[in-house]
Amino acid sequence: MQKTRILIADIDTSACMNIKSGLEALGYEVIDCGEPGSDPVSRAAEYSPDLVLLDIALKDPMDGITAAKAIRERLGIPVLYPTGGTDISTITRADETVPYGYVPKPVDIPHLVSMIWTALHRNNLEKMLTESEEKFRLISENILEGVVLAVEYKIVWVNNVLADIFAFYYLPFCNTAHCRIT
Repeated sequence: MQKTRILIADIDTSACMNIKSGLEALGYEVIDCGEPGSDPVSRAAEYSPDLVLLDIALKDPMDGITAAKAIRERLGIPVLYPTGGTDISTITRADETVPYGYVPKPVDIPHLVSMIWTALHRNNLEKMLTESEEKFRLISENILEGVVLAVEYKIVWVNNVLADIFAFYYLPFCNTAHCRIT
């Protein structure tokens, strides 16, 4: 079985080394602890880790929140924030990056491991959901029959074929924009 690969970007080198040694002792592969000031986005692109531990307090070339947003959008890699106490505005800004969680400093390795497992599991579920949605989209766009999805006797979705069949009719019994025929 392949080890889980983790990249750490932390402003505190000693905290980074403590996390690294704790995770390696438990069988994780910490592929890079990074130098303070190195670009975590380019490091994540280079190493393709399974997870990034990213301190919010990074400063150069970008803060942890900006880096997390770029890592998530460009690379699709889950991010956990190991961080010290921060103010509400910083946490609110960090929440916009849809992090997989926060780990308070000083980092408790067993707690971190449970957060890593949860983040990787959530990431796997999100990938499966995306694949399922894509399959549904392909089927619904390419099927030659009209299809309707109703929940509790309410139409919540119709495919384009059914929409074309009823092109001149408005469906007043439908309660969502997905099945209104224009």
